[in-house]
Amino acid sequence: MNRDKTSLRGISERTGLSPATLSRALNHCGQVSELSRTCAMEAAKYWGYRKIPKEELQIGVILPDNPKFFWKRLADALLRKLREANVRFELALVPQLRDDIQVCQCVQNIIERGAALLILPVADEMVATYLRTLNGSVAIFMLREYMELTNAFAFVPDMYETGSEMGRILAKRKVRRIVMIQDGTKTEKEWEDGLKKAFPVAASCPVLERPPDNVRWGGAFLARQMQQRNLLDIEALICCDGTTLFGALALHKLGLYGKAFCIGWQDAAGLTQYVQSKTLAAIAALSPEKLGERVAAAAIKYIQERTFPGRKIHRETVRIIVNS
Repeated sequence: MNRDKTSLRGISERTGLSPATLSRALNHCGQVSELSRTCAMEAAKYWGYRKIPKEELQIGVILPDNPKFFWKRLADALLRKLREANVRFELALVPQLRDDIQVCQCVQNIIERGAALLILPVADEMVATYLRTLNGSVAIFMLREYMELTNAFAFVPDMYETGSEMGRILAKRKVRRIVMIQDGTKTEKEWEDGLKKAFPVAASCPVLERPPDNVRWGGAFLARQMQQRNLLDIEALICCDGTTLFGALALHKLGLYGKAFCIGWQDAAGLTQYVQSKTLAAIAALSPEKLGERVAAAAIKYIQERTFPGRKIHRETVRIIVNS
């Protein structure tokens, strides 16, 4: 506890803000980690923890109160870019990112204050369900926990419409031999219903077991299933929520690029391009700084092009492409 007070006192001396103000601004995080200190310094420098008027707030940023070097570097780059663009944002740090209640409370507080855009690193099922109740009044940029190695963004769209759009894309490309990765979430039926209505071929296609959420083994898990079931002549691999990267790695491992492609609901929502083989080499090379900068750049572009003073964002497909 003494160390926490000392940490806050050190920040207070450098910013001129009282330890009590800093403590409140840190969202009552308890122990002040290295990331907390970094975010406190950055946010204090950018907007001094002023209470931004409701009508002026543009972006809410939720980050984990996590001392890991990856998050510290990402946070530094993200907050720096937002400051340079003079974007009005508020920061919330969540001690336990897996605590759905805490995340939902942060989301609710920020949205009630009028933010047009919300940036958060992950959304479990409960949080994703809550976000869908917002009825499109706020745009969501979600950095998935294991997508930290990629350049992909995601948000939470209308799943039935997204499935329908996915089906239309497949129908337009005239593919017939497809394989689907099992979803296993409560939203599975929604997007599958939309997909099968727009693309009836999907109703009778082979289904693969969902891979574990592990960048190292997920692709190999899918590739092994495809080999065992002799599914090596496919034209498309339909990826459920969060498995597009694994599908791409599986196709790459099996040497199927040029013959087949992956498509996930993020692709159907217009947020990422089809995963091409040339991007695989860059996946592991994307640094936390670059990822933070790309999040900030896309957020700034969205705010500049799609919002107006005093107006909310209406429901629409957010079409932001982040190039590799």
